[in-house]
Amino acid sequence: MGEAQGDRMERLMVADHGKTIADIALRRGPPHTSFAVGNNETAFQWVLTGQAPGMIIPVSGMIVTAPPTSTQCRFTYKAITTAKNAALKDWIITGHSWQGAC
Repeated sequence: MGEAQGDRMERLMVADHGKTIADIALRRGPPHTSFAVGNNETAFQWVLTGQAPGMIIPVSGMIVTAPPTSTQCRFTYKAITTAKNAALKDWIITGHSWQGAC
Protein backbone atom coordinates (compact mmCIF):
# COMPACT_ATOMS: atom_id res chain seq x y z
CA MET A 1 0.00 0.00 0.00
CA GLY A 2 1.26 3.51 -0.82
CA GLU A 3 2.45 6.10 1.61
CA ALA A 4 -0.31 8.32 3.02
CA GLN A 5 -0.19 11.90 1.69
CA GLY A 6 0.20 13.38 5.19
CA ASP A 7 3.10 11.04 5.99
CA ARG A 8 4.77 11.89 2.69
CA MET A 9 4.41 15.64 3.24
CA GLU A 10 5.78 15.35 6.79
CA ARG A 11 8.77 13.28 5.62
CA LEU A 12 9.58 15.74 2.81
CA MET A 13 9.35 18.81 5.04
CA VAL A 14 11.37 17.32 7.91
CA ALA A 15 14.13 16.55 5.40
CA ASP A 16 14.39 20.30 4.71
CA HIS A 17 15.26 21.20 8.31
CA GLY A 18 18.75 22.73 8.38
CA LYS A 19 18.54 23.82 4.74
CA THR A 20 18.02 27.42 3.69
CA ILE A 21 14.87 29.12 2.46
CA ALA A 22 16.82 29.74 -0.77
CA ASP A 23 16.99 25.94 -1.26
CA ILE A 24 13.19 25.76 -1.13
CA ALA A 25 12.82 28.82 -3.38
CA LEU A 26 14.96 27.07 -6.02
CA ARG A 27 12.44 24.20 -6.10
CA ARG A 28 9.17 26.08 -5.57
CA GLY A 29 9.83 29.67 -6.54
CA PRO A 30 9.90 32.56 -4.10
CA PRO A 31 7.62 32.36 -1.06
CA HIS A 32 4.16 33.87 -1.51
CA THR A 33 4.41 35.61 1.85
CA SER A 34 6.58 35.89 4.92
CA PHE A 35 5.99 37.24 8.40
CA ALA A 36 8.01 37.69 11.58
CA VAL A 37 7.26 35.28 14.40
CA GLY A 38 9.78 36.73 16.90
CA ASN A 39 13.33 36.06 18.13
CA ASN A 40 14.92 36.49 14.68
CA GLU A 41 12.46 33.91 13.31
CA THR A 42 10.35 34.39 10.21
CA ALA A 43 7.73 32.14 8.64
CA PHE A 44 7.93 31.74 4.85
CA GLN A 45 4.79 30.46 3.17
CA TRP A 46 3.97 28.97 -0.22
CA VAL A 47 0.49 28.29 -1.58
CA LEU A 48 -0.10 25.69 -4.27
CA THR A 49 -3.45 25.47 -6.01
CA GLY A 50 -4.90 22.84 -8.27
CA GLN A 51 -8.11 21.31 -9.46
CA ALA A 52 -9.60 17.93 -8.59
CA PRO A 53 -11.54 16.30 -11.44
CA GLY A 54 -15.31 16.20 -11.57
CA MET A 55 -17.17 12.92 -11.31
CA ILE A 56 -20.17 11.16 -12.80
CA ILE A 57 -22.03 9.15 -10.18
CA PRO A 58 -24.88 6.70 -10.93
CA VAL A 59 -27.60 7.04 -8.26
CA SER A 60 -30.88 5.07 -8.36
CA GLY A 61 -30.89 4.77 -12.14
CA MET A 62 -29.96 8.44 -12.64
CA ILE A 63 -26.64 10.03 -13.45
CA VAL A 64 -25.48 12.77 -11.08
CA THR A 65 -22.49 14.91 -11.97
CA ALA A 66 -20.16 16.62 -9.53
CA PRO A 67 -18.18 19.53 -10.96
CA PRO A 68 -14.41 19.87 -10.59
CA THR A 69 -13.28 21.39 -7.30
CA SER A 70 -10.38 23.67 -6.45
CA THR A 71 -7.66 22.39 -4.13
CA GLN A 72 -5.13 24.31 -2.10
CA CYS A 73 -1.97 23.36 -0.20
CA ARG A 74 -0.42 25.90 2.13
CA PHE A 75 3.01 25.02 3.49
CA THR A 76 5.14 27.09 5.82
CA TYR A 77 8.73 26.89 6.97
CA LYS A 78 9.94 28.66 10.10
CA ALA A 79 13.53 29.85 9.78
CA ILE A 80 16.07 31.74 11.83
CA THR A 81 18.93 34.07 10.94
CA THR A 82 21.52 36.22 12.62
CA ALA A 83 22.26 38.23 9.48
CA LYS A 84 21.27 41.85 9.19
CA ASN A 85 19.36 42.56 5.94
CA ALA A 86 19.07 38.80 5.44
CA ALA A 87 18.60 37.26 2.00
CA LEU A 88 16.79 33.94 1.50
CA LYS A 89 20.14 32.11 1.65
CA ASP A 90 20.67 33.42 5.22
CA TRP A 91 17.49 31.85 6.65
CA ILE A 92 18.00 28.35 8.12
CA ILE A 93 14.88 26.18 8.41
CA THR A 94 13.99 25.14 11.96
CA GLY A 95 10.35 24.10 11.69
CA HIS A 96 7.42 23.56 9.39
CA SER A 97 3.68 23.18 9.07
CA TRP A 98 1.25 22.47 6.27
CA GLN A 99 -2.46 22.34 5.69
CA GLY A 100 -4.84 21.52 2.90
CA ALA A 101 -4.60 19.17 -0.05
CA CYS A 102 -0.83 18.73 -0.05
